[in-house]
Amino acid sequence: MAGASRPRAVSWSFVRFVVGGLVFVRGPRSRLVRHGLALSLAAACLCAVAIGWGGPHPWSLFGLGLASIATLGFGLAGWLLPTLAVSILGLSVGVASLVGVFAVTLGLETALERRLARVHGHVLITKYGLDFAEYNEVASRWRQHPSVTAASPFAFGRAVLVAMASSDDTRTHVVMVKGVLPDPAYELDGFADLFVAGHPSDLHPAHLDSLPAIALGYRLARSHGVTVGDRVRLATLDALLASAAPAPPRVAEFRVAGIVDAGVLELDERLVLMHLHAAQALLFARRRATGVELQLGEPKLAPRFAQRVKLEQNAPHRLPLYRTTHWLEQNSSTLAVIRQVRIALSVVFGLVALVATSSLVVSLLLLLRRKRREIAVLSTMGATPWQLFAVYESLGLAVGAAGGLLGLALGGGFAGLLSVTPLAFVRDAYGVEVLPVQLTAAACWIPAVASVLVCGVVAMPAALIAARVRPLDVLR
Repeated sequence: MAGASRPRAVSWSFVRFVVGGLVFVRGPRSRLVRHGLALSLAAACLCAVAIGWGGPHPWSLFGLGLASIATLGFGLAGWLLPTLAVSILGLSVGVASLVGVFAVTLGLETALERRLARVHGHVLITKYGLDFAEYNEVASRWRQHPSVTAASPFAFGRAVLVAMASSDDTRTHVVMVKGVLPDPAYELDGFADLFVAGHPSDLHPAHLDSLPAIALGYRLARSHGVTVGDRVRLATLDALLASAAPAPPRVAEFRVAGIVDAGVLELDERLVLMHLHAAQALLFARRRATGVELQLGEPKLAPRFAQRVKLEQNAPHRLPLYRTTHWLEQNSSTLAVIRQVRIALSVVFGLVALVATSSLVVSLLLLLRRKRREIAVLSTMGATPWQLFAVYESLGLAVGAAGGLLGLALGGGFAGLLSVTPLAFVRDAYGVEVLPVQLTAAACWIPAVASVLVCGVVAMPAALIAARVRPLDVLR
């Protein structure tokens, strides 16, 4: 019985040895660590006060991040051995960087998705040929589907705009004309937010006593010096082309009733919104539509839903009459740029975390070299090779877990700070005024779990060497 309890006693003494001798620093903290910790805490507090007083600024955020990293480093150096403290600090910085990259790029992608979808919807139903006259029936049918939140018919075409604000202004501009019905379009999420002046209900066709009303992109209106209440003239582009068939040009005069801000550079420079009936008269001279736009509750399901709409719309016909496109297909180049930036930044900051994990190998090998005699003594006392391997392997996993948790706290804290105190962003680049942040569960657990797994793999060589230590050779 006494012999059976001996390995358990050795095991506990071995655990105490690892925790007390291999990991934690014995004795009081050095003066450098104490002073560095105090200075870094003071710097972090000053940066936080500056952000709270004057708002977020890139330099103040940079200072807060640097001070936070310094505080974390001095705090680890006061409790752990320097080699392990450096490994945990580097790993936490890498994990925090990955969390920040995921939060910002996901937020930017979501903001762009919303801005693009509120102008063109998630799924577009169009028809082969020029006879899409049953657009109201198609819109009513799909509006009843549980996955569809809004359905709106539209007419789309190109025209030439001539401002009439002054007789000297003869500039022209090729624009994109989109006609919508105000009531169905108002159900599109974010459509009403497009209007920085006016309202969707202000769009109306011509009456006996009034001109048809339109809304211009704010950049387009600014380039022509046009504001709400001014008059402009639109002419169909075909009427100005030499290759066009002989026909009287379709030219109409409109009153500017609104200014829209789509948040997309191309749309803000060229978009003209008007009532569907006015667009039909100008573009087609007949009552037909270009298509029907659908908005979904789950935008990511747009490709699958578009295929379903295409199959069901063409089912009663021998030949396919309808075709569908989705917003991911139409804006693939814009979204691909953001995804490529996310991948590139993830690779860069992932290398930072990888370098930190590689330093863990050096740390464990140094600990193993310094404690070879103690390990040999414990081995002669009854510690098995598996126990030696398990302790060094668990030490690597503990470093990965500590670095992952501290990195989550650091990166999540900065993401939360950016969400409550928005940072000004270059609006012309992506159409967003503040830096968007969206922190998801996957953006948190993927870097954290990866850090634990990588550290566990990296710690295996040192653990195998510790398990193969020969007590007699070391003690000799």
